[in-house]
Amino acid sequence: MVGRKDFDKRARELARTFRTYPALLADELGQALYDSGADWFVRMGKRFTAGQAGRGNKSTTLHNRSGNLYGSLNWKAKRGKRLRDVSLILRSSGVPYALMQEFGGTVRPKKAKYLTIPLEGAVTPTGVLRRSMRKWIERTKGAKAPNERLRTTRDKSGQRLVFLVKGGRGKGKSGRGSKLKMIPLFLLTKGPVKIPGPKTGKPSRLAFFKTWEGGAGKRTERFQKAQLGALRRAIAGERG
Repeated sequence: MVGRKDFDKRARELARTFRTYPALLADELGQALYDSGADWFVRMGKRFTAGQAGRGNKSTTLHNRSGNLYGSLNWKAKRGKRLRDVSLILRSSGVPYALMQEFGGTVRPKKAKYLTIPLEGAVTPTGVLRRSMRKWIERTKGAKAPNERLRTTRDKSGQRLVFLVKGGRGKGKSGRGSKLKMIPLFLLTKGPVKIPGPKTGKPSRLAFFKTWEGGAGKRTERFQKAQLGALRRAIAGERG
């Protein structure tokens, strides 16, 4: 039989547990969200790494070229003593085309007459743009490249192609003009150009949200452990 003193003691312990539990739960959930954000960021990084290392890898269409898109990804976990103060933010900032890579859509020229699509000669081996169309025009018109010029032509479908023509002027070792070389730089199109994504009925290229959803199982485990951990700490008499 439980005496009055024992009953009062247990009642006080239970009341203390209920008082401290919310703050301890906020602390535990804050850590769980922090770990979830870190997990999402690591898995996003693996998508870019896979795209860079294996071009035949069909699990991702991402290729880490300039690094700008990957560098735009970030996360921030906020912790506090109250549940309403605990939060997790995942975002991509500073890269305007991130939304297009996530949701897909249609690209049309806004100010210029044509969209300029880089070809092999306009990018480095890793796919980074060497210089924009405007920069190529400035280069070939200036004195920096006296033996280079731009030429446009049309392919069989009627699309305009921009070539960098090198050589053919001045005198080579044989006393004739230097050897002519034509390097394809850009495809000019009035559009529209469709970027794959949910809006076009295709999987998302960036998979920002899909990668987050893929960690749902681990997050559930973390949240369950957070609740039990907070309860154990509260029963042990720890204050939040």
